[in-house]
Amino acid sequence: MACRRRRVIPPNAAPIAEWRFMEYGDGGELRVKRWPSSPDVDLQFRAPIWDWVNGQLAYSPNHRIRFARILAEAVNATAAGQGIDGNLGLGVPGWRKPWLLAGSKDRATFFDVINNGPGIVPTPMCVTMRLLPPDGYQLAHANKRVQSFLYFGNGSPCGLFLEFLEDKIRIPEYTPKLYIYPDIVMQDVFNWWSLQLLSITLLEPLVDNPNYAGTDPLQWMPRHIPLGEQLPNGASTGVRVIFDNGCGCSIFPRHVLQAIWTQWFQNDAQFYPTGAVYLRHFRDFSRHDVVFQFRDSHGKVEQLRCRANEFLTSPWNTGDALGGSYACFAEPQGGAEQQQPGDEELGDEEPGDEESGYEEPGYERPGAAQPGVGKEPYILGVNFFWASILRLDASHRGEQPVLGQAKPFMQLAPQRLLSHGFELAGPWNLEIHPDLPPDMQATLREQPELLA
Repeated sequence: MACRRRRVIPPNAAPIAEWRFMEYGDGGELRVKRWPSSPDVDLQFRAPIWDWVNGQLAYSPNHRIRFARILAEAVNATAAGQGIDGNLGLGVPGWRKPWLLAGSKDRATFFDVINNGPGIVPTPMCVTMRLLPPDGYQLAHANKRVQSFLYFGNGSPCGLFLEFLEDKIRIPEYTPKLYIYPDIVMQDVFNWWSLQLLSITLLEPLVDNPNYAGTDPLQWMPRHIPLGEQLPNGASTGVRVIFDNGCGCSIFPRHVLQAIWTQWFQNDAQFYPTGAVYLRHFRDFSRHDVVFQFRDSHGKVEQLRCRANEFLTSPWNTGDALGGSYACFAEPQGGAEQQQPGDEELGDEEPGDEESGYEEPGYERPGAAQPGVGKEPYILGVNFFWASILRLDASHRGEQPVLGQAKPFMQLAPQRLLSHGFELAGPWNLEIHPDLPPDMQATLREQPELLA
């Protein structure tokens, strides 16, 4: 995004609402300050958008998106050294964590930014997110309609138009609605987009041209990794996972990563790099698939089958003569006994000290029940987003979801298209629809599925 103006807020120009410590599942720790939402202190941006009128990339012309001013004034080495930085704050709309004093008009999530903005989004609580890996070579050769995006509203905004398919747009196939879980500790609130992950399975092709719509044992070798406790019937209880596009890797229990290391990457168990942020491998997964099995809060079980290459291979170079690829996986950092953020690395300054010039309201250090910290929930991070498309619908149109009434749900789709078992398109072939948004495309082409 483009910042239109730069200025410094004098210390006494606006009161600081509160400050907090934040702890992330990868061990990152920050101390952050928040100003109350106000035209005087909100950061104003022009956002890059897709202009369907002119069929081109553009910037939002007649308005500026206003973000709350939040300052990270201290970070530890883990947070400072992240390969991926920044999270739009796509928690369930209405979530105010980590803030205690934020009101309904404070912009605590990106949904709030849009909902309390210039009113250009008709359905601000429903968003489709599609992320491409940061691959400069692929991006340079992709057409202008192949982009990462956030799309607010109903319908599928990307697909593939092929004239020989009777003037139809093919779109990725989404799962049925998967209803998310409330918070593990506070069962009466929805915080994260979360499901129960029962298993992950790598499908290894045994023939040159396997059927990507099937699992014929003569064509595919499954390498199944269950998660959670094993049940007498052979199933597993699964583990709670949240979907976090701002996490640079997926965070799983160590025994799961050890299984990936040996069974999928075919590495020697004794060389497993305990505590490593990334796992190195020397395999080509360009023809493999990976299957995620999820259970939602209603007990429904669904599978998502994606290309394995984007999930298991990152665009970052290993930087040494050994070569290979990095996979974006990490173990949880610490547990209940973990040092609390701020005890050492963030300094000894206590809330409300005289140097700050104000009294700190709402001070609280987070406990151990943070995503990926020693126990559930674990995290499906950015590598999951490279392989899939996520549709998030809070289902409520008020300030926050009410347990028992609102039913926030997700739908997942692979970043690819299949035709009769063959791959028709991958991530770098899926285009933003030409000329018209999904609702108009659905009417023009008589394709109601574009709005499904």
